[in-house]
Amino acid sequence: MKRKFNLKNLHPSVERFFRMQPRAYGAEDIDTMENRIALMDALYEIDKRDKKGHPQYGLYTGLFKQYIKS
Repeated sequence: MKRKFNLKNLHPSVERFFRMQPRAYGAEDIDTMENRIALMDALYEIDKRDKKGHPQYGLYTGLFKQYIKS
């Protein structure tokens, strides 16, 4: 039987690496903001936007919507 992945069951020191919704006002939740940056940087490289020949070189616009179902 497969166990469902649930952030609530993770140890707090591990859970912070998966958190994407801030727990504090604005950008005060440093861990969450760093997670978002890491995700966007990874998507940027996956899409090969770091290559000068890419038509959207240097742009992060639309990456989340393109790769993450919401």
